[in-house]
Amino acid sequence: INTDKIQTISGLIGQEEDFAPATLEKFIHRYTKQDDFLARNISRICEKYLGNKLFANIMMLGFAFQKGLIPVSMHSMAWAIKDTIRTDVRKNLYAFNMGRKLVVQSDLFQGPPQRTSWSDVLEEKCRSVIRRYGRRGQDIADQLREIVAGAIDAVPKLDDSHKRAVVVRAYDCLRWGGIEYARRYVEAVRQTYKRDLEKHKYAVTAAVIQNLANAMLIKDGPFIAELATSPEKYARDREKYNVNPANGDKIIYRHLLHPTFHVGTWAFRKDFALSGTAMKILRASRWLRVFKAWHRDEREFLHQYEHRLNAFVYASDKEYEHQLHVLSSPRCMNCMNPTCSTQGCPLENKVPQCVQFVYENRWREAADVLLESNNFPEFTSRICPAFCQQECKQSHNGYCVQFKDMEFQIIDRAFAEGWITPMPAARKTGRKVAIVGSGPAGLAAAQQLARAGHDVTVFEKDPAVGGLLRFGIPAQRLEKALIDRRIKQLEAEGVKFLTGMSVGRDVSASQLRNDFDAVLLATGATRSRDLNVPGRQLEGIHLAIDYLRQQTGATTDQPEISAKGKVVAVIGGGLTGEDCVETAILQGAREVHQFEILDKPPEKAAGQVEEDSD
Repeated sequence: INTDKIQTISGLIGQEEDFAPATLEKFIHRYTKQDDFLARNISRICEKYLGNKLFANIMMLGFAFQKGLIPVSMHSMAWAIKDTIRTDVRKNLYAFNMGRKLVVQSDLFQGPPQRTSWSDVLEEKCRSVIRRYGRRGQDIADQLREIVAGAIDAVPKLDDSHKRAVVVRAYDCLRWGGIEYARRYVEAVRQTYKRDLEKHKYAVTAAVIQNLANAMLIKDGPFIAELATSPEKYARDREKYNVNPANGDKIIYRHLLHPTFHVGTWAFRKDFALSGTAMKILRASRWLRVFKAWHRDEREFLHQYEHRLNAFVYASDKEYEHQLHVLSSPRCMNCMNPTCSTQGCPLENKVPQCVQFVYENRWREAADVLLESNNFPEFTSRICPAFCQQECKQSHNGYCVQFKDMEFQIIDRAFAEGWITPMPAARKTGRKVAIVGSGPAGLAAAQQLARAGHDVTVFEKDPAVGGLLRFGIPAQRLEKALIDRRIKQLEAEGVKFLTGMSVGRDVSASQLRNDFDAVLLATGATRSRDLNVPGRQLEGIHLAIDYLRQQTGATTDQPEISAKGKVVAVIGGGLTGEDCVETAILQGAREVHQFEILDKPPEKAAGQVEEDSD
């Protein structure tokens, strides 16, 4: 239930004709003005009031029902809640009604939270150290208290949440590698704060507090055993599951280990159940970390992150923003409900996985993951409107993950390193396929079909291959050499290209059906969307696609269109409109005016740093 909200709703009431779970979820997100409202805040509410995050979906269900989005009666809904979800019925109904109340009382759970000061958190962690380490515990706790309190005093202008985070992460580093490991973390935070700026609200320091700890806390067997057997976990579980030892209640843990074994190119994963004694032995095996081969990749990654951190210095606001992105890139993996791939990218590129690999300096793996869903990243990284970035949760704060730029770097590096090579089929099927049109869809289909072993022939009416990639997008936005490079690769994989061939004129449809086993029509959407307004028939009014195709060298029977010395009006503010504006300026237009029906976007995104006045 906790892992997929949509499946929960579908499982309760089914998929009706007038009810789509995905639409429901989008509506709730829009209503609450926060993409993570249901994924994160509601989960915390449920954990606080109901003792378990599983009831978050039931609360969301109540919210949707009260809004009239679920076409069933209250009787049917109550029956579904009682009989379909086999947990505490009383809490289920309570969570359902809490969700209903949110509709009319949106600030139901928005009261002032009870915060614990950083010093209280530190004392709690010191008490845990004393319990954990026995006779050495008091000495270790005193050292932890000294280094953390000193660091907090050195960062007075950080807010309390960041100070508490420093305490918790320093304690975790102590559990991973001892007191010197915690000192190393705290000192790095202190030095970063010294170089950071108050006018940027110490954004880099805040990023380092979280992400440096993520790099230092390698999730190996000893650390997992440490976390699984800690007194803190037992105390949390007692409260979470309402365990009272006085009544004879007790918690029995079943610890599972999931090692992966590699034999050549094969990987095997096996689940092992470990006893409490085995967990203690595993926890004590941290001495294995002295071997250099142990966590080699993770250690190299940590070294690179610390190198980037040591190189951080303020030069300009623009450079500050760039360094903030570099030191904050892991935040993509902390997203609890990433929709950049599923609801943002039409190709469903695996954005979080690519970001993870790039962050770990594993560029080849990033390229492999990218190419699984995207045939031509070198095109999309230059001309795509970046819907994934618009869907990124961090965009609400003005600092979305810049995946479009990252995609550009991944594929360019892949070509430079020689990782992109022709992949001809090892075995031919003997089947022949004709593709009409050599735009992005036709080229992608040609690549996939050729690699599957089919003989592919592409028919193109223009004098060169590429479709709108070549003849609809100006060279300043998409270099034509990139298209030529891909065409050479496709030819090496066995794809044949016939240019200047118009189906219906140079070759008939019946001939294609007779000569080929299959025909794919990939002619593109070349028909423009016209405006039915007074004056449309006057001279000097042209469609964007006709103008751009002519300027990029496509064959056309239209008279020459030139903006040189003229006053030009471009209707539309999208990417095509921008292409027309740039082309008109390059042709020497006297004036260029662009009209857009939407509101003017803000000069800078929320949270974006200001540029220096000098």
